[in-house]
Amino acid sequence: MVKLVNEMISINHAEDISFKYNFDDIQIRALIEDVLLDFSEESYKKGVKLVFEKPKTKLSLVHIDDEKIRVVIQNLIENSIKYSEKGDKVFISNNQKDNFIEISVKDTGIGIPQNDQEKIFGKFFRASNAKKKEQVGSGLGLYTIKGIVEKHGGKIWFKSNNKGTTFYFTVPLSK
Repeated sequence: MVKLVNEMISINHAEDISFKYNFDDIQIRALIEDVLLDFSEESYKKGVKLVFEKPKTKLSLVHIDDEKIRVVIQNLIENSIKYSEKGDKVFISNNQKDNFIEISVKDTGIGIPQNDQEKIFGKFFRASNAKKKEQVGSGLGLYTIKGIVEKHGGKIWFKSNNKGTTFYFTVPLSK
């Protein structure tokens, strides 16, 4: 219940244009590594391995609210762990492209059914197979993070087949 209340607060903040964002120039790699550390115990207990595919070169700084983008990364990793099976791997990567950084979270979990894909970022929506696998969920997570990414001037999208999903999102480079 507490998690649901927190999600409702987050959604109200994501929808509220006047809600304060504290933008700063940061190195996204450090933020990703910090979030992965937060999930190390949960992934270990579930038997899911988190793999950070680090770029070979240092990336430029990004101009973001690190607390808000942390929520985005946390949500995507949490979903990947939740909908994966013991022995699966979740791959996280970040790459620089033109004037933004693209972050991806890829799993080999249950995937998103074709008929649910166009609604996946909808408020309160949960994919049919997700409801069967995991009874608890508000359907606010992806809706909320889409709003956060868009307020940063980025984009979020995904690719999913019968098994596995990769979510991608972008954030702008510092100027």
